Amino acid sequence: MKRTFWIVSLLALAAPAAAQPTTHGNAVWAGWIATQDLTPGTPGPSLWLDAHMRREESGTNVLVRPGVGFRVLPWLSLWAGYAWTPSFPDAPGAARVDEHRLWEQVIASHAFGPGLSLQSRTRFEHRFGEGSDEIAHRFRQFVRFAWMHETHPIGVVVWDELFVGFRGAEWGAASRYDQNRLFVGPVFKIAPWARVEPGYLFVHLDRTPNRVVHAVAVNLFLVGKR
Repeated sequence: MKRTFWIVSLLALAAPAAAQPTTHGNAVWAGWIATQDLTPGTPGPSLWLDAHMRREESGTNVLVRPGVGFRVLPWLSLWAGYAWTPSFPDAPGAARVDEHRLWEQVIASHAFGPGLSLQSRTRFEHRFGEGSDEIAHRFRQFVRFAWMHETHPIGVVVWDELFVGFRGAEWGAASRYDQNRLFVGPVFKIAPWARVEPGYLFVHLDRTPNRVVHAVAVNLFLVGKR
C-alpha cells in the first residue's frame, strides 16, 4: 500500500508541458476547507465542506462542495459528495452558467522526518452540464508536500494537482488532459485546528489556445476532531 502511495504521488507531479500559442491571465482564488470527525479515533465517519471564490479577468467562479467520509485508518479515508460550480461572466447580458458534480475521493497521508508530511488525494468527478443529459467523467490526482517548524507555527507547502478527462461531453468537457495546478507558499498555523496557506498558484489549461493563469491563492483549513 505504501509503495503504491509513493508511485501515484510521484506520477502526479509530472505535469504536461504547455503548448504554443498560449494566453496569460491573472486571478485571485480564495478557499475555505473544513472537515469534522463525528467520532474519535478510527474507524469512524466524518463530514466535509469546502467553498471557493475565484475572480478572473472574464468573471467570477464559485464552488460549493459538501461531502461525507469514512476514516478507515489514521492515514487513510474515503469520501463522496456533491459539488455546485456556478460561473458569473462579466460580459453584459451574459447569464450564469451552472455545473453540477458527483465526486468520490481517497486521501492517504504519511508523516516522516521532523515536521515533514506527504498527502495524496485521488478524486473522480461525474460532471453534469447545463441544458444537457450528457455526463462527463474526470480524474484528479493531488499531491501535497509540507514542512512545519518544530517549535514555531510556520512552514512551507508545495502541491500539484493533475486533471484528466476520460469521458467528454458536447457541453464543453474534454476526454483528455484538462489542466494542471501547481501551488507554493507558506503555512501559518493559527490554532490547533486551523491553518492558512497563502501563496502563488500556476494554472495551465489545455484550451484553444492554451491558457496559463497566474493566481494569488489563499486557503483556510479547519479540522475538527472528537
